[in-house]
Amino acid sequence: MTAPRGRSKPLHCPMQTETPHRRSALLLWLPSLIVLSALGPYIGTSGLKCEHLVIYPVAGVYCCSLFPFRRRSLWGDFSPIMRLWVCLAAAPLLGLLWSSLALVRVPPETPQVLAAIEHLVQPMVVVALMCLIQRKLSIGEMSTALRRALNLLIWALCLNALAILWVLRTGNVDVFSRWLPPGGNEVDSVWILSMEMGRYGGIFNQPFESGVCYSLALLAWCRIQLDHERPPFWEYGRLMLLLFGGVISISKVFILGGVPLFLLLSLTSKDYRKIMLNLRSGAVLAGLVLIISWQNLSDLWDGLSYFLRLFTPERGANLVALYTANRFGQEGTQVTSYYSEVWNSSPLFGFGFAPYAVLDNGLLWAFASGGIIGAGFFAGMIYKALSWARDLARKDSEQMFPLMMLVLMVAAALGAPSFTIDRGSTVFWTLYPLSTLTGLSRRRNTETILTPAILGGREA
Repeated sequence: MTAPRGRSKPLHCPMQTETPHRRSALLLWLPSLIVLSALGPYIGTSGLKCEHLVIYPVAGVYCCSLFPFRRRSLWGDFSPIMRLWVCLAAAPLLGLLWSSLALVRVPPETPQVLAAIEHLVQPMVVVALMCLIQRKLSIGEMSTALRRALNLLIWALCLNALAILWVLRTGNVDVFSRWLPPGGNEVDSVWILSMEMGRYGGIFNQPFESGVCYSLALLAWCRIQLDHERPPFWEYGRLMLLLFGGVISISKVFILGGVPLFLLLSLTSKDYRKIMLNLRSGAVLAGLVLIISWQNLSDLWDGLSYFLRLFTPERGANLVALYTANRFGQEGTQVTSYYSEVWNSSPLFGFGFAPYAVLDNGLLWAFASGGIIGAGFFAGMIYKALSWARDLARKDSEQMFPLMMLVLMVAAALGAPSFTIDRGSTVFWTLYPLSTLTGLSRRRNTETILTPAILGGREA
């Protein structure tokens, strides 16, 4: 049965289809552009990042297009989660006002406050843009946009791993200077101190950022193999580079979080199991073990002993302190002392935006910024997101990918504010809603097609 001739009429009117095609092309590449900009260099000495020049101009155009439709939901299916996030973002404002009026402590400098506000606003904007993609693109186009973003993330981090190999060979680290924040290459910076310990992150300012991004890339690699009936051999070369890039940073997020979740995702369904339980993946694992056990590797990588310490701790060592990098397991750690200070000074409202220069715990970030109110909204947001993601994964195995990403970020919050961390949070807030919405749209489309067929069968 052929389609009515009237439906093909727009094909003969290029002026009528030019604008929609251009709009679709922009939206198809928007997730990839956001991911690429999140991994881009810093601009100037003011702390401006490439992602700022991509996300906010596009969001401005989007807001202008929404002006006649004020009642339209910005976040669609993500509205319950994002409303809690808005409350979480508002809590530090109460904390800042209270701590300033009550003279609890000296307010932070304006640049620090603006940076903290931007970290809270950006997830709202990015999720709104991903929901816009769901409304404007077809299911096939959404899958294409997701696949492009995943591939771009994987290739970018593979290039970063190759650049780290080049640095190990030559000792020239200037290639990464443009990717560091202002002051990032000073002698007492996290980046320099990490390299002195043999922890190489490349474009990432700290091992935590590297661990989050390489963990997300590992999960993305597993997800993208579903598009192949049989993954080509070069895909396992990319996997090898991702494993190298995560291991060379000696990030506990990657070693204790990303790798186990990657293996768990690989074993959740038959489609994922066939990717990992084969000869090629075995060859990758064997190759990685041989490289680590190579006797001359310590001459090339001065962080090998630090890496092996995670698997061969000394007898009587405090394992909690070891695996949390002294955040917990001892008396008087920085994290516990900050908790005590907030609890004794301003437990209900916290200290407001940017309460401390360094925050090594996600819940501490919420508590120190917004007090009990902020910590409550943060815990509520996590609970709501995990419950929803778990329910979706029970109905659709494809939703295991966003669930694992979410579990990764929640677990990573033990070491830092993972949901607002530089680079990694932007990648997460792009891929997590996009993959969730793609699976939702596909399932709803399937239900729409099957329901009339079922009803028709009953009538017959």
